Order: sequence, then structure tokens, then C-alpha cells
Amino acid sequence: MLFLVDSILIAVSCAADAFAVSFAYGTKKIQIPLISCLIISSICTAVLGASMVAGTVLLQIIPPIAATWLAFSILMISGLLKLSDSIMKKVTRHYFAQRTPNGFFAKLISMYVNPEEADCDKSSDISSGESAGLAVALSLDGIAIGIGASLGGANVIAVVIAAFVANAVFMMFGSLLGKLLVRRISWDISWLGGVILIGLAISLIV
Repeated sequence: MLFLVDSILIAVSCAADAFAVSFAYGTKKIQIPLISCLIISSICTAVLGASMVAGTVLLQIIPPIAATWLAFSILMISGLLKLSDSIMKKVTRHYFAQRTPNGFFAKLISMYVNPEEADCDKSSDISSGESAGLAVALSLDGIAIGIGASLGGANVIAVVIAAFVANAVFMMFGSLLGKLLVRRISWDISWLGGVILIGLAISLIV
């Protein structure tokens, strides 16, 4: 039962960004079709799953105590970064406001802090191709989280299933909520993912 709780918590921490992005789209009346939502969920989940598999391989190489402290460090740092996510996004937005992002990675970072840039054709609809680029941007932090969670003993299959469901549900709910509230508030729950990751990190050593 405990591994199910951990799996759900890890999935929610990864899906928090998807909720924030879809909420922002909803307030701007940018549609996320079901197929695009599934593409985003699939790519984010695939990256997380691959990272967890890599962590499982690493777990066979390093001593258990080292794996525990490495998992603690990765999850703690990821959590702290997520807690400061809104500040880092503001700084990054200011940076890209003064220059055009060049290079694949720079464009991914720009898309992460300014999700509306994923709508390249300004059609107010996230196409399948645009959703793939957005998914890659959203899945970047899943790499570290996946490795850390796997080193901490999380069940790969349970996390992957929970992450796919959480990403899809959070995106659909966030988009719907954004449309209903329409700019009345700015709802960024990235910090929630940070709190969860820090809690999971601490649970590994207590």
C-alpha cells in the first residue's frame, strides 16, 4: 500500500507543471485537444519511465547506502528548485524578453517559462506537433525525479501508470478551470510538487 502512495505522490509532483500550463492555456482560451493531451502525457511519462529504468540500473551498481543518499540529494534539490520555480520563470522570461532564443535547448526553456509559445501558428489550438514540443519541455525535470525516485525504491510500473493518468487528468482539469476563471487569478501549483519531493526525500532517511 505504501508503494502506491509513493507512486501517486511522485506522479502528482511531476504533473503539477502540466496543471499550471494547461490552466494558463485555459485563461487564454487556447484549446488542448484530447489527442494533444494524450501525446503530452505519453511523452512526459515515457521520459519519467526511462529515467526510472536508468535509476534501477544504477541501483545495481552502487551500494544501498550510497543509493539512498543519492536519491535523497536528487529529490531534495529537485524539490527546492520547484519551490523557487515561479521566481526562476520570472527571471528567465525577463532574459528571453530581451533576446530571441537560439538553439533547441534554449527554445525548450523559453517554451517552459512561456507556455503560449507552444502555439506556434497562433491558432489558439495546440496541435499534435506543437504538443510534442511542449511535452519535451515539461518532461525535463522528470529526468532527475525519475532517477531519484527509482534510487529511492519506487515501483517503476506503478509510477508510470500513475504519472500518465495524473498528467492527463491534471491537463484536462487545469484547462477547464482556466476557462471558467478566465484570468481572475494566477494559479501556479508548481510549489506543491516541490513540497511533495522534499517530503519524499526526507522520508528516505528518517
